Amino acid sequence: MASSFGKRLRSLAAAASLSAADLAAAAGLPRASAELWLSPEGNARADTTLGNALALCRVFSCSLSYLAGTSDVFGACPPPCDPRSFVSRLPVLLNKFGKTLHGMLRNTSVTDTHLRVWKSGGPVLLSDIVSVAEFLSCTPDELL
Repeated sequence: MASSFGKRLRSLAAAASLSAADLAAAAGLPRASAELWLSPEGNARADTTLGNALALCRVFSCSLSYLAGTSDVFGACPPPCDPRSFVSRLPVLLNKFGKTLHGMLRNTSVTDTHLRVWKSGGPVLLSDIVSVAEFLSCTPDELL
């Protein structure tokens, strides 16, 4: 099965000979974040925002599912999108997969607080995207 976000990211960075500083510069992200992700004990998927994950996908030209460690298929990089579009698409996605908001709140790590934060423009975390994708039996890429 797929490996963790941290292992996957370390492997991609090593294959591309990217240091934490190089990765941060290439993705346009803080160096401290890249250092955490690339540290041997770093997984940090729970603290990684969807926006940061999409920036990393662009650096490595890989799918969000591959980067998140939910698939072993490298896949294509997601098209450029606003991470907040997930929030506006959520009702459509739930309907598409025959699920309800109530069911999602009961069966995922997503809470009412998450929804309020997202609707007010707060960050969507990669771990929440993975949780919703698992609930919907789809890939994280299909949620974009």
